[in-house]
Amino acid sequence: MLMTNEIKVGTAFMYEGAPLIVQKMLGQKSGRQGMVTKLRVANIVTGGTQDLGLDAGEKFEEVDLVEKNVKLSYIDGNDYHFMDQETYDDITLDKDYLGDNAGYISPDDDYEVKVTYYNEKPVGVRLPIQVTRTITYCEPGVKGDTS
Repeated sequence: MLMTNEIKVGTAFMYEGAPLIVQKMLGQKSGRQGMVTKLRVANIVTGGTQDLGLDAGEKFEEVDLVEKNVKLSYIDGNDYHFMDQETYDDITLDKDYLGDNAGYISPDDDYEVKVTYYNEKPVGVRLPIQVTRTITYCEPGVKGDTS
């Protein structure tokens, strides 16, 4: 069981039958009824976000999330095909599912991506923090372009 004071950014827990993950701590407020912790959470399954106030001393069930290292094999239209680095299984994710991350990965890259699973269903994709790119073309600078 997980207590309210143990919850921090990145913690996944069950709340009213829905698996949630903490995106941001909005602060704590104490009053006559006790301490209230305000959080911004995202539903793991639907992806929707909401602000939530939790009373001190509440208990929550932890959610087991599994992360797997995958590498992009190829892109087929809107489908991105990844290969699990341990089992060599093919994992297909839609371009809409990847969101903005789709523009930052290509089959030519040599880095691994982490896919987060909840109940054997992919629920999140995390790219490396640093990526090395090579600039192939840049417009020439013209005198006076600094303003």
